[in-house]
Amino acid sequence: MKLTKSTCVLFLLMSGLCFAEQSVQEIVDASGFEGGLIVHVGCGDGEITAELYKEGRLVLGLDANLENVARARAHFLEKGVIGDVVADRMLPGTLPLLDGTVNLVVVSSSRPEATSEEILRVLAPEGVAFVRGQSGWRKIEKPRPTEIDSWTHFLHGPDNNPVAADTVVGRPFHMRWAGEPRWQRSHDYLASMSALVSDGKKLFYIFDKGETSTMAVLPNWTLAARDAFNGVVLWERPIKEWEDYLHNFRSGPVHLPRSLVVADGRLYTFLGYNEPLVALDLGSGKTLQTYAGTEGVREILYAGGRLYLVIHEGRSESSYSEIPKRILVLDARTGKELWEKKDALAKDLSGATLAVGSGVAVYDARQSLECVDAVTGKQLWRSQRASPARYKLYKRAVTVISGNTVLWAGSSDNRKRGRGSFLAAFDLKTGTELWRAPAQEVFNSPPEVFVIKGQVWSREGAIKGSKSGYSVARDVRTGKVIHRRPHDSDILSLSGHAWCYMNKATTRFLVRGEAGVEFLSTENDSGYAHHFTRGTCQYGVLPCNGLL
Repeated sequence: MKLTKSTCVLFLLMSGLCFAEQSVQEIVDASGFEGGLIVHVGCGDGEITAELYKEGRLVLGLDANLENVARARAHFLEKGVIGDVVADRMLPGTLPLLDGTVNLVVVSSSRPEATSEEILRVLAPEGVAFVRGQSGWRKIEKPRPTEIDSWTHFLHGPDNNPVAADTVVGRPFHMRWAGEPRWQRSHDYLASMSALVSDGKKLFYIFDKGETSTMAVLPNWTLAARDAFNGVVLWERPIKEWEDYLHNFRSGPVHLPRSLVVADGRLYTFLGYNEPLVALDLGSGKTLQTYAGTEGVREILYAGGRLYLVIHEGRSESSYSEIPKRILVLDARTGKELWEKKDALAKDLSGATLAVGSGVAVYDARQSLECVDAVTGKQLWRSQRASPARYKLYKRAVTVISGNTVLWAGSSDNRKRGRGSFLAAFDLKTGTELWRAPAQEVFNSPPEVFVIKGQVWSREGAIKGSKSGYSVARDVRTGKVIHRRPHDSDILSLSGHAWCYMNKATTRFLVRGEAGVEFLSTENDSGYAHHFTRGTCQYGVLPCNGLL
């Protein structure tokens, strides 16, 4: 990550803040550091380096003197912290680390072996450094770049528009980090990754850590947190009963990725299918609050201090439409019920279609598109439409809220690959249909809708034999074609079937998954395929924090 002018200015301002002669551990504890990668520059005999270690931390001691490195390693061995705490040699003035990967740098030597610019280079966004000087400790903070974005819900935010305002994410050039487990359990059953979100500093995910060599072993579902910039595991919580791990491949269920939301300094989730909604501390994973009466929750959205929940009143192995559902809205802090919908329309809610934004909540109820007041739940309008008699567990409609427009995409039947699917726009206040255009479902996944700078992108080419891809951008209010780009197959030499997940986007790229991961520019006609990277089945990729 490049050193920006604003970063340098901030360093000069912060370098004047000094602390008294406190111990390194006291300063670190007072800094608000929550875990991740610590680099101790000038580690000497390793005593201070070892003291910096706690669970959820990876500590690297660096020293230009090889004798000091050997002494530090001997001390780590004596303390029994080998593996979590390591020491290595550094060249004077150079830290052997990738840009933007370190959460905390401690320079305890009175003669620093790294420059301020080098320290800022390796610090992650919002990372901190403490440098010892003659008059005490100086604190350095690296700001979060405005060019990168977080990803707080499955589809980025509560409006269901899966687009990150991130101009740093782009074609991959190298691996930032890799963590265990390296493999999913099986390609033929339920995907091991259920959900993944980020608050801008950490990644939170639900993953099956069970045995990968055989599916005869029961699953080990786990909720975990990692640092987003270096992959250090910060904490884990066990998940109780979850979706059947032998669930048929390519059949959903579509609600699983909606089981995590990070907002307002909390992680909202449920730790099992029969468990209530809980709010967890981001740094430790400890339970802060339990919401009574929310057992059976399957989907979570957060908007305006309110939690919008979809609660299932049963289960079905064949059709999502057979599961009775209700919508429950709570005050996020007090847990007070604000409103509830459990009528026939709520019971028919199509999975993962609830969206909140611009003061309304909308959802697909199979036979209609429903719009209610987000604060009171009062019905505002309804748009009737044809619908499949039953939705398959992976097959559903898509709803997106963008300003004063509601977008809906789906099909009116269960024909193969959703041929005949379409995209429609509605006025947010009146429900009047504004325009309609062709759309296409992705392979075993619903149609996709991306709103980027007032333009709507969706996959077209629904007629058999026609070219498929994101070749047209339409005005969100009028549906008028305002930009055309070449068909995907005209600019990408190698292609295949789309992976079984919904694609995502940034303000610069549509991030498609077919022959790996492809980046299709929304600003020009270019496209780039990275054939050695792909997203996990049923979830896909996460383009945020300047990373993929």
